[in-house]
Amino acid sequence: MKIKKLVLNYFERWELASSFRTYANHCLCMYCCTILLKADGLSASQVVAQTEIIAQTVGSWDKCFESQGIQRLYICFG
Repeated sequence: MKIKKLVLNYFERWELASSFRTYANHCLCMYCCTILLKADGLSASQVVAQTEIIAQTVGSWDKCFESQGIQRLYICFG
């Protein structure tokens, strides 16, 4: 099975990494971590193993990021 890798531009990667390190909102941090791991080429099951987020959530966040991009951060966690 081919792993779907998210493609991030420099700004998106920087924004996600910065948000992961600086915000106290746990859900936001886990969202950023999940997207960064997927962008690094990890499969959903590998992300689940590292983050302990359920597979459905990983898939959902993956799809939301693909459709809404970095704006997803501001829409959901703004």
